[in-house]
Amino acid sequence: MTHLFYLFLIFIILIILELVIWYYSKIYKRYFFSSHAELDTIFNYKKGDEEKMKRLDDEFKRELNDRMKKLDELGYQDWIMYNKRHIDIEFEGDKYYFFIFEDNNFENQYTLRCNATQEIVDLDYSVIEKLVAEKYVILKLFPPLSNLPQTMYSTNLNEDGFNNIYYNWEDPYFKRPVKKKSVYTKFDKDKFKGVIGIGYTVYDLDVQLGDLYFNIIDTKTLIFVNIAMFFVSIILYLLEYNNNSQFFMSAVVLVAAWTFLISQLVSTTTVSNLEVEENKTKEISTNILGASFLIGVNIFIINLLNTAKKSAVNTLPQIKKGIMFLFFVVVLFLLLSLFKFNNYLDIYSLRSLRSQSQLFFNYSIFYNIVICSIFIYYLLNNFKVFNIIKNKSIFYSQKKK
Repeated sequence: MTHLFYLFLIFIILIILELVIWYYSKIYKRYFFSSHAELDTIFNYKKGDEEKMKRLDDEFKRELNDRMKKLDELGYQDWIMYNKRHIDIEFEGDKYYFFIFEDNNFENQYTLRCNATQEIVDLDYSVIEKLVAEKYVILKLFPPLSNLPQTMYSTNLNEDGFNNIYYNWEDPYFKRPVKKKSVYTKFDKDKFKGVIGIGYTVYDLDVQLGDLYFNIIDTKTLIFVNIAMFFVSIILYLLEYNNNSQFFMSAVVLVAAWTFLISQLVSTTTVSNLEVEENKTKEISTNILGASFLIGVNIFIINLLNTAKKSAVNTLPQIKKGIMFLFFVVVLFLLLSLFKFNNYLDIYSLRSLRSQSQLFFNYSIFYNIVICSIFIYYLLNNFKVFNIIKNKSIFYSQKKK
């Protein structure tokens, strides 16, 4: 009974930690987008950071003035080469890059002559727009501005000779989809015309428009999963409750299942639409069919244990019971991942349903990994691999002495 109490205590501690993580995830959501943390630190993503934006605007205008003077000094082709060699500048410790769009004089088509992303340089904007949008899900939903160079060129400049524009793009330094603000001006030299500009990231689109699974998955589903993983550990222990190693295994499975749950809940998803969510739901169903071979693997393991002789370390009985029980847990989660608890009427209910199915499916995979791990441990124990390693280590240590 003491072991049961310890398992319950571990479960309570894990639930408290889960609530703490849930609370702070709402406050510090952007830090869970771990791959974006550096970008987040650089640009702060404060909507009211007007001072920094003004400093950047003033600096960009000075830099653009210098570049336009260079155009008069060098001539157009040499000026293009100069900008390619000096594509970016540093300001307050951060890098910003120039871009140049050249008018093709053909149906408002523009060619990108300079940019920090080398693979899109010298391509028409109509091609670039598609290439950038195809890299990220969020940019498929909110693509770059159509006819961006034409919009820039056709818009009248302000009295100071510059203008600015907001649009969605890819940050070439951090490889992230971002909302960008650019300051630009026009040029017309040697029969060539177009726009030159330089910009900065206002915010990361995924961070701004995305969310954590913590805030998407239905609360009832989370309660069910937490209770289920606790009872799985309890039953694993009760199958051989006098065995201290069985308690250790049950505690490890409980902590591992909770850690897996948290890793799922703090993972991120972006804003979506009905078509995207329906495709994701279909993909999960396809994966479930593909994972059905796991049932055959589990049956093979159980049959192998049934025909195996009792091992010298006497681990076969509890291992066989535990694997058989976990096998039914795997099947249960697979069935739950196919089950529809509600009919979706909008994007929010569909996204919640898809996230729920995804969580159940991932848990079926998780517990199958547990089955394989237990079976591998049994095999290593049965063939006395641990004893061999231990004896060899003792032998080598004595030999050194």
